[in-house]
Amino acid sequence: MTSDLFERILPRLREPEGPDARGNVHAWCPFHPDGQGRPPHRRSLGVHPERGFHCLACGAKGSLRNLAARLGVPTAIDDERPTRRRWRTVATYDYKGENGDLLYQVVRREDQSGAKDFRQRRPDGRGGWIWRLGDARRVLYRLPDLVARPGEAVHLVEGEKDADRLAALGLLATTAPMGAGKWRPEYGESLRGRDIIILPDNDEPGRRHAREVLRSLRPLARSVRVVELPGLPPKGDVSDWLDARAAARDRDDGGRGDGDDGDDDGGRGADGDGDRRPALDGDDLSGTSAVRNAADDDDDRAALEALVARTAAVGSNPHLYNSHPPGGPAGGEEPSGEGNRSDGSVRDGGVTDGQSSGDGGSSTGEEESNTLITTAAIVSSSPSNADTEAATNGLAIIDRLEHASGTEELEAALRDLGVELEGEDDLRRAVVRAEAIRRLSASGVRRAASMVDAALRGASGDASASGGAAHDCVLFEEVEPWPEPVDGAQLLDVLAREARRHLVLPGGAAEALAIWILFTHVHDAFTISPRLAITSPEKRCGKTRTLELLQAAVHRPLSASNISCAAVYRSVERYRPTLLIDEADTFLRRGDELRGVLNSGHNRAAAFVMRIGGDDHEPRIFSTWSPVAIALIGRLPSTLDDRSIEIVMQRRLAGERVARRRSGDLRDRLADARRRCVRWAADAIDDLRRIDPREPPELDDRAADNWRPLLAVADRAGGPWPERARAAALILSARRTEADDGSLSLMLLADLRDLFHRRTADRLRTEEIIAELTSRDERPWPESRKDGKPLNARQLAALLRPYGVRSRQFRRNDPSRAPTQGYVRRDLEQVFLRYLPPSDPLQPLHEDGERSCDDIDPLQGARV
Repeated sequence: MTSDLFERILPRLREPEGPDARGNVHAWCPFHPDGQGRPPHRRSLGVHPERGFHCLACGAKGSLRNLAARLGVPTAIDDERPTRRRWRTVATYDYKGENGDLLYQVVRREDQSGAKDFRQRRPDGRGGWIWRLGDARRVLYRLPDLVARPGEAVHLVEGEKDADRLAALGLLATTAPMGAGKWRPEYGESLRGRDIIILPDNDEPGRRHAREVLRSLRPLARSVRVVELPGLPPKGDVSDWLDARAAARDRDDGGRGDGDDGDDDGGRGADGDGDRRPALDGDDLSGTSAVRNAADDDDDRAALEALVARTAAVGSNPHLYNSHPPGGPAGGEEPSGEGNRSDGSVRDGGVTDGQSSGDGGSSTGEEESNTLITTAAIVSSSPSNADTEAATNGLAIIDRLEHASGTEELEAALRDLGVELEGEDDLRRAVVRAEAIRRLSASGVRRAASMVDAALRGASGDASASGGAAHDCVLFEEVEPWPEPVDGAQLLDVLAREARRHLVLPGGAAEALAIWILFTHVHDAFTISPRLAITSPEKRCGKTRTLELLQAAVHRPLSASNISCAAVYRSVERYRPTLLIDEADTFLRRGDELRGVLNSGHNRAAAFVMRIGGDDHEPRIFSTWSPVAIALIGRLPSTLDDRSIEIVMQRRLAGERVARRRSGDLRDRLADARRRCVRWAADAIDDLRRIDPREPPELDDRAADNWRPLLAVADRAGGPWPERARAAALILSARRTEADDGSLSLMLLADLRDLFHRRTADRLRTEEIIAELTSRDERPWPESRKDGKPLNARQLAALLRPYGVRSRQFRRNDPSRAPTQGYVRRDLEQVFLRYLPPSDPLQPLHEDGERSCDDIDPLQGARV
């Protein structure tokens, strides 16, 4: 609070400016002449009403009383003594366990200025309180109600007061302790399998909290909805929304109370305080929240339920949750003719797009990229209002689609939907399209997406005006599952046959592609996500064609070339796609940060990145958990290559024939296969979480990790595929050598093992080793040092030192000669075993272009 002394000082300051963002007023300093001091700031004196003054030029600083004495301002002894804040408790909120036992309390306090404060306390067991939570178990508010009403939807708000307000309406409501930003993953266990409705406050912390809770609950809850209440002021909450409705009712009643007797009490009750029911503990009595009766409660509850019913639930494949920016449609002044209405309705209906018609502003790109995705079709809380109903532009017709009793009624409703949306913008059409498809699919209508797109195209006469625009907004096709159970082995046979039909592939590659395609549809069942590397020594070897095959069949394909690091984690966070990255050789090797992001998505436990963003510069977590296929000329960087299953493509010979098809034709050809993949995935995903496949012993640890999800898919598919998958694993991944990593040290170990083996010696002198290695022109040793000079004894020792191997001194066969330095085979044997593959690795089975997975026993090796 600004003191009286500060107010008396301000007129005595010379050319004051401010206050600035920190509350400082700047002026010429009275403690030194103008232009002196280091540096000679023009207005170097900063004066704060509570912290005193400080000059940046001469360094003078002190209290307001010192400055007042310098300026000749009269002071009093209590001028700078801060007023003591006196807190009073206005509400207490009990947090109880499942059985109703009190765990702790949240105490809401206010001071004389109206400032709020929240503190926590727990019972000390002796009738008193401990004013800290310590190791008290954290639970959701009103937890006994959640346990007692297991089948009801749960409204998740941002404060205890809001939860109590909704409970007074008969709704099941809860909140997390300590407000926004304090959500804990363990809270989700109390909400497992429930329908969740998140009602965020109208500010950025509230929206950020809603996104965090949405991410946490989506894998646990049966459904999650995020409903942004219309008409909220900045920082408004559900209590403000209810207060606004009560105020609107009072205005509609002409400011009168329940009776019509014309009393001059301004609509207050007999006691004059306006209460129509007893005040609840925690109610905010400063507004109109207490002026409600049972009919009003029913009206408010119905209005909220109408908003929720019009909001799409976020499933495993969410669409778009865009937040209102501060001062956007959720708050600020209402533009005439559209925007939010005072009665709580939304004139424009549809999804909020982060832009206000009043100020033309939009949310920042940082926030838009950090938002989760849901379709929130918010419509009027007063369905009888004709203007509002007409403004929904098609949402009302969707009700007819649900209740159509025959094909004629369904066709008529679809045609009316197309006419209603004619001339509307792309976003409005996309929102209504998504809602119509969802409603029809829920009603059991097959090929709902095709019918809705046909209706929208028919109205505009332009294929791109409806379906294309909708796909541009939604990005991904909603694949309708196959209506009957799918045989996994037959499905893999189809996918592998299509791969061989369109591509010239090495042995085992068709099997790997087929299983990896099916793996993308059950990706969330696993903890390891092997990258699929499609490499070739030169261009025109079929890499892009392979990506086109994958794009036609994988789950939510998202193709990209020359993608940036930020685009990867933001796309994964927003869309949960299968990333198909082409031409990675043009940008990946020089992008250390991008490699790190792609590496992180290999293991689900570490599949995230943290970035600082937004005006508040707070850390934010972005998921990187997504299937990824990468095509490039050459090899992947070593760390990414180690996390990949590699398929090495080769240019086809003149006699090799493949089917020539355009990518669009290929997608049409595999349309039924995509639907079968979706159905098989839905039926198999729970089983896949429990399968522990057996890996071939020839695979090293990392290769076994990469193949484990694919082997699990093959085992669940059955038929010959468990054996074919393991054979493909041996062909593609059991022949990795020390050179795969591009490591000079591993290359040296391999050459030393070969040298000891050929010499059949127990020890070798250093000069012998160097002479042998530098004579190998195909190896890097003749120019291995940074200056381009050959390997020497110092570099040899440095390369072996990390493995714990050091040179020894030993005598030659001639005792008369001086001892020499060298390396002993016994010191290297354990290193060879730990870091090098077996000396007789599995040989390639497909170099002659004739052998395949049928030529190999996954346990015994090549067949004779």
